[in-house]
Amino acid sequence: MNSVHKIANYARSQKHYLTQEYSNYSRFYKNILTKRIEIINEKEIRIVGLRRTGNHAVIGWIRAQHPEYAWHINHPPAGRNPYQFLCSHFKEPELCQEARGDFSKKSLLIISYEDQKLEKVCSEKFERFHDTYVGVSATRFDFLILRDPFNLLASRIKSNMSRI
Repeated sequence: MNSVHKIANYARSQKHYLTQEYSNYSRFYKNILTKRIEIINEKEIRIVGLRRTGNHAVIGWIRAQHPEYAWHINHPPAGRNPYQFLCSHFKEPELCQEARGDFSKKSLLIISYEDQKLEKVCSEKFERFHDTYVGVSATRFDFLILRDPFNLLASRIKSNMSRI
């Protein structure tokens, strides 16, 4: 009976994924036809780093420097629509509105990726669908956070030891 549940769950997840992809493609082509270029995000910052490299410390520092409220999307799947990921997990009305492409204006949007491959985070598909996924950004910044490898290894070992 377990295998039947696994197959059913897999079928549900694939149906959900295909529905989201259909929505993304239809909005993408609609945007091409209407040539909509309204700026949604004044600034967009994409932060990429390994776990335990200080992503959240950097994000906290950036948010403290910014005078207005900053949206922060933490650890969405690379190369996919981050709002659809959040909407499917948290069901908040604001997130589902953003997932449908009904964007609210933001002064700062921060998207943080941890332990994900750079080729997926910066994939050609994500760049092509960027405006469909998160809206048009006036200015985009990319941060790659690097940490001393010995310090990083020690931090990861210590964090795993504390769970024992």
